[in-house]
Amino acid sequence: VHGRPSAPGIAARRPAGSSTSRTGSGLSISSDQLIKTYFQGEDAPGIKVGPTTVAVVSLGFIFLVVLLHFYAKLQR
Repeated sequence: VHGRPSAPGIAARRPAGSSTSRTGSGLSISSDQLIKTYFQGEDAPGIKVGPTTVAVVSLGFIFLVVLLHFYAKLQR
């Protein structure tokens, strides 16, 4: 597919998931790069939380819920 010339007037086909857009400066950026830059970049909105912090907070929340269930059973 890549080695053959295309028919005149037919645009070359891009692989799926790699659409590009033009920025104000005329640079082409693929949608994948744009998403990674926005959500994982240095200036992404929101707080920066690492995976270890997320795991510890999640396990702490689960422990709290189980503890509250035991407490509710003891109160009956």
